[in-house]
Amino acid sequence: MTKRRAALALLVLIAAIGAGTVAVLRTRWAGDRICAAAAARIGAAAGLPVAFGACRIDPLALELRVEGLTVGAPARPLFHAEAIRARLAPVQGFGGRVQLEELEIDRPRVALDLSGARPGPGRCPPPLLDRIEPGRIQIRGGGAEVVLAGGGRVGIEGFALDAGPDARGRWRLRRGARR
Repeated sequence: MTKRRAALALLVLIAAIGAGTVAVLRTRWAGDRICAAAAARIGAAAGLPVAFGACRIDPLALELRVEGLTVGAPARPLFHAEAIRARLAPVQGFGGRVQLEELEIDRPRVALDLSGARPGPGRCPPPLLDRIEPGRIQIRGGGAEVVLAGGGRVGIEGFALDAGPDARGRWRLRRGARR
C-alpha cells in the first residue's frame, strides 16, 4: 500500500468516526445520559433535586433542548419549565465561563416560599450562575408566585421577555416579545 492510499484510508476512518460520534450525540439516548450527569452536578451544587423529561443535543448547532425541567421537590418545585433551548456561542473564552448565544425558556414557573426565610450566608446569584454569560434571552408564558413572610402572596402569570446585549454590551429589552 502506498503512502497516499494509507493517508486516504486514515482520513476516511477519521471522518467515519467523527460522523458516527455526531450521529450518536444527536440521539435521545445520548442526550438523556449527558443531561442526567449535568442534572446530578447542578443538583449537588444547588442542594436541590433536578429532573427532566427529555433532552436532545445537536452538536453541529451547539444546541441543547430540554423538556420538562424541574428543580426542587417534585410535589412543589422551586422552578419548572416545559421547554428550554440553549445555544452556545461558537467561540468560548477561557476562565471556566460558558457563553450562551441564545437561551429560550417556554412556560417557566417559579415558586418561592419566603414565609420562614431568615437572612443567611447564601449568595444571589449562586456561584454556579456567575459562570454563565448569557446572550439573548427569551421567556414565553412565564409565571411566578412568592409567599412572603407575613403570609402575603405575590404572583404574576403570562409574562414574556426578549432581552440581550446591544453592540456595546449593554443589556436592552427588545420590542415585541413573542408569546
